Formats: sequence, C-alpha cells, structure tokens
Amino acid sequence: MILGRSRSAASLPLAALPRPAARQPGDATALAAAPGIASADNTAAGTMAPAAIAPGTAAPDTTAPGAVAAGTVNAGTGATGRRAAEAPLLECQALRCELGPVARPVRVLHGIDLRLAPRRALGIVGESGAGKSMLIKTVMGLQPAGARVGGRVVLGGTDLGALREDRRRALLGRRVGMVFQNPMTSLNPFVRVGQQMEEASRFHRGLNRAEARALAISLLRIVGIPDAEACHRQYPHQFSGGMKQRIMIATALACEPELLIADEATTALDVTVQREILDLLGRLQAERHMSMILVTHNLGIVAGRTDEVLVLYAGRVVEHGPTEAVFRRPRHRYTEALLAAMPRLDQPAHARLRTIPGQPPNLVNPPAGCPFAPRCPAAEARCHREMPPETSEPTSDGVAHRFSCWVPVDRAAAPVLAEALP
Repeated sequence: MILGRSRSAASLPLAALPRPAARQPGDATALAAAPGIASADNTAAGTMAPAAIAPGTAAPDTTAPGAVAAGTVNAGTGATGRRAAEAPLLECQALRCELGPVARPVRVLHGIDLRLAPRRALGIVGESGAGKSMLIKTVMGLQPAGARVGGRVVLGGTDLGALREDRRRALLGRRVGMVFQNPMTSLNPFVRVGQQMEEASRFHRGLNRAEARALAISLLRIVGIPDAEACHRQYPHQFSGGMKQRIMIATALACEPELLIADEATTALDVTVQREILDLLGRLQAERHMSMILVTHNLGIVAGRTDEVLVLYAGRVVEHGPTEAVFRRPRHRYTEALLAAMPRLDQPAHARLRTIPGQPPNLVNPPAGCPFAPRCPAAEARCHREMPPETSEPTSDGVAHRFSCWVPVDRAAAPVLAEALP
C-alpha cells in the first residue's frame, strides 16, 4: 500500500534513491547466537494515521529531576572510528511522543536520540510495551491521530517535520522500506499479490504496468518465491506465513530503499522459518548496501545481525552500544535481565527459565525515578526518586557504550554467554 494513501494494510512498501557505496567488510559484528521465537507487540500498524512531525509540540521531558540529557546514540561508528564523521542516513533528535489529553498526557517516548549511518544495522530491543514500534511509527509519521510529537527526525539531511504531507510521503516512500509485524495481516486478502506489489513502484517510481509487473516478478524470485510468475497472480490466502513475509520483504524493496525497517518481522513464524527470514534480510542488506533496523524483543535475533544495539524500556533508551560490547558486558540491569532470560542449549532438561519479575510501568502514572526500579533487584533509594544520568564508557573498538543506571552491572557476561561470542 502507498504511505498516506491507504491505511488499511499493515505493511507499507516504501523505498530509495541510488544505492550508496559498497558496505565495507567487517562492519557487522559476528556473534553466534541462535534466534529464538519472537512475539508480537499486538500493535496494528493499519490503525495509525500519518501525521507530520511538528517539532516542539510535545511538552519537554521533566520527569527526571536533575537528569542529564541523553547523548546522541550513534549507530554509524565503525571499529576504527572512520564512520564517526559520516553524515547519518537517519537521525532523531530529542524525539518525544505524547498521547491523551494535554492536561494529563501519556508520554510514550522520552527524548530519543538516534543516529544511523549508511550501510549499518541497528537492533532495537525491549519487552512488549517498551516503545519499540511506537518509535518506528513516530519516525515514519504513522503515530496515532491526535498524538503530539516533539523533536526532529532527519532523513538524508532533510528535516521531515519541515515538509508538507505530500513531500514527506514521497520522500519516505522512495527512501525507506518497512516490513511490519504480522505477515498474516499485512496483505489485503481481496487483492492479488502482484497488484499489491506493483502499487509502490508505479506511484513512487512512475513505472508503467508492464515494468511494474516485471519488477514484482523479479523481486519475488530474489526473495526465494518458487514459480514467481504464477505466485504473482495468486491471492494471499494461498501462501504460508513465511511466504507472505517474503512477499512483504519483496514489496518493501520495490523502490530500492536506502533504509529497511523490520518491525518484529519474524512474529508468528516458527523458529526455522524465522532463521530463513533473518538470513534473507541480512543477505539483501549486504547485496543492496542498505541500512537496516531490526526491531524485536529477542536479543538472539539481533546477535550477529546488527552492528549496534539500542535497548528501550518505558519509552526511554536505557542502554546503547556495539552489539558485542552489550552482549559481553551489559551495564544496565534491564539489559542484564533480558540476557539472563534467553534460553540456552546447555541448560539441564526441565530447568526453569529465568523471568523478569513484575510488569512494565503504567505510563499513565509512571514512577518518579528509574522506570525499572520497581523490578530491579539491585535498586537503591535514589533509584526510586531520580532518573539516572547517561554514562558513556569507551570500548576496545573505540565506540562509546552508553547506559543510564544508578547501580550498573559491574561484571562481564556470564561465562556461558561469553563463550558463545567470538
């Protein structure tokens, strides 16, 4: 479906300008971790109404007395630091989002800062309700109708908030491709697959019907759909969940995007199909020299597939750093808890899985201090009173490891986890 023209589909084919230069070898950190089963955040993308980003319309974040403003999250710095000066493809500056009445707002995003350089992969992780999908939808202008958005979103040097709705839609449609959560509901069941795939390329690239058809069939072959010409004429109900997700990936590639966003792209798929979809995304990113954002609650999915990891909790960035650094030495207690909850193949049979006690905070009435404090076994009195400032630590490869925690983890990852890393 076309961004801004129809909101009935849960997946929107968006995409790009000429491809950037080839990705440099060694950009991605290779971590050995098997993907687990991803769960949906139960958010229907089709219910979100596009809205222009209006900087300053959300109230400033004053819930953290004395807190230091979060530093810019940089997902584009390589091991040698050569990428530090490279202009980001996507940049968010103090991005905020509020819902509900002005007198009693529900703040779902708190001053998110983010930089993603070309040809880089970023993983955004957190529990359901952490704000992952809302962050992506706010970046894309798909936040709920009536939401108040503050801060800036810059794509390729262009401030999206300064554009008219039609210009913003055209820019996003050409440069960003997005795959939403549930492949079972991403396609219109009453329209043939080929017709849905052709819509984006005809609207954004001006292709005629024959050119759009040839492109759609070619993309179906690229993503591994057998007998692409026959599948082009079929309806969504004739495909399995994994095949539908491949079709949605092909649709997202129709305009050759510079950035591909996969929001829980392996939801509702079994483990073996998840692996196939994730491997396909990684291969396509490398071949097409795209940037990529993987959104998931499963740390096993981002291991080995992203350059850096951003951990969200209650709409806040609580930790960010190179994937290897975060896995080897998590610093925030929430990140440590997520890692501990990952099932391991070497666990004894019938061993109880680790869980995080309690529930995510109620955003209508959030706690005064660190939002994770009520669930944190190491929380101190000040954790319940004040938000911790952001701390930045250097890593062995020169990329900053940032976290916000009064009582940070002061030990390396558990031996079993460390042994799984290179």
